[in-house]
Amino acid sequence: MGVNLPHQMTINQISGRSVKLKCRATGRPAPKITWHKNSKRLSRAQRRQHLTGKGWILAFDHILVHDAGDYMCRVRNKHGTISRIFDLRVAR
Repeated sequence: MGVNLPHQMTINQISGRSVKLKCRATGRPAPKITWHKNSKRLSRAQRRQHLTGKGWILAFDHILVHDAGDYMCRVRNKHGTISRIFDLRVAR
């Protein structure tokens, strides 16, 4: 499985702006992705609202202070699992 992101990233953004967390990986068989915030898997409603690009991108059109936290994308297939953490910080 191949990845193109560092293991952890810090992202600083201002409330009301947009932000995209991108987590791309390749592999055979094609990997499946799950997203978590502060170690809890995103709810179905959160996934419907924010996921784009077949689940590879977590997008916020108008980020709010309560959206801040540690977001993790976990990518897995039968050959293994990789994860990336985004430390999302939102300023007022």
